[in-house]
Amino acid sequence: MPLVEIEDLRFAWPGQTPCLQVDRFTLERGEAVFLHGPSGSGKSTLLALLAGIQVAMSGRLSLGGTELGKLRAPARDRFRVDHVGLVFQQFNLLPYLSVIDNVTLPCRFSELRRERALEDAKDLEEAAGRLLSRLDLVPALWRRRATALSVGQQQRVAVARALIGRPDLILADEPTSALDASRQEAFLDLLIQECARSSIGLVFVSHDQRLARRFSRIEDMTRLNPMAMSE
Repeated sequence: MPLVEIEDLRFAWPGQTPCLQVDRFTLERGEAVFLHGPSGSGKSTLLALLAGIQVAMSGRLSLGGTELGKLRAPARDRFRVDHVGLVFQQFNLLPYLSVIDNVTLPCRFSELRRERALEDAKDLEEAAGRLLSRLDLVPALWRRRATALSVGQQQRVAVARALIGRPDLILADEPTSALDASRQEAFLDLLIQECARSSIGLVFVSHDQRLARRFSRIEDMTRLNPMAMSE
């Protein structure tokens, strides 16, 4: 069974005509997909549906065999924290928490991810530290507030937070936009390797098609969504 399976999906924002139509989309465990398309083509809407933040008006979207459209909002929230790691363009780090506390935050809300994180670490701090080290964030920075870091450093903290506890799916929205070319390469290597090693599905959204060559599969949103419109 695919990790993600979409069939005949239709979505419309309240009071508007449908803007998203996906007849068929699947994602296997450990598969990395590069998703591109112009502004307005539905990339962010699709990510919101995959995360269970939004619900389609019709069709089926299942993640790990669970149909998200059949869950009530509180159940979708619980399901998301257990099974989905999110990397936002604005990072959404909590400014009053340290780097290490931001990374371990999903494990405070999800017992499943906490258990997974502790399978090969004595505590959550060690689990977070391993990810941060792989992302080239030195221990001297771990106790600082997240907002004291550079934009590129904050981006890596956001990625470590998404990866901790091995969620089933990572949704990344332009996560390399603040990194220079050399760090982009290292970042993508780590992200793809970590997802493959833990059989985590990855949907990576970017306008930078130079990055596409590193992915096993490329999807054009204008082909995936016949209703796509560009600004």
